[in-house]
Amino acid sequence: MRLFTAILPDADTDRALQALVLRLREASLRGNFVRPGNLHLTLIFLGELPSPEPARAAMRSLAAEPFSLTLEGVGRFGRAEQALWWVGVNASAPLQVLHAQLRAALLAQRLDFDDRPYRPHLTLGRQVRLPPDVDPNTLAPKALTMPVRAVSLMRSDRGPEGLVYTELFRQPLSG
Repeated sequence: MRLFTAILPDADTDRALQALVLRLREASLRGNFVRPGNLHLTLIFLGELPSPEPARAAMRSLAAEPFSLTLEGVGRFGRAEQALWWVGVNASAPLQVLHAQLRAALLAQRLDFDDRPYRPHLTLGRQVRLPPDVDPNTLAPKALTMPVRAVSLMRSDRGPEGLVYTELFRQPLSG
């Protein structure tokens, strides 16, 4: 199964982000946009694993306190015609600590994973093409505050409508 760890937005943040996805969709010429229920902040992508148990064990060892993140600005990775559009995440110290704890716990479970430098963001859409006269900064919301109270282990499946993410396990943050 294809797995990743993530922070899921609370209901208020999810509504604000869904409104941003809608604004991006309406302004774009084309794109594949994140479906409702699929918005998340990836912490570590694990890839194909035969069992979720080692990841669950790693997550149970987390000792991070709950905190809040600031989401602001939009941007893209990649060339204009193949761009992945995202909303930015302030890489706060608590997020960096959580990421480092999770990384160490996963390594202790002898799990291999994508170990590229961490660039926190929430994906809004892939292969998004905006007309040249659209300033993406006009689409961006004012800064949003997203509470972080848990880390989720997610399974990714490809269905007829696109990617479907299912939460397999949730580890509350309690220090």
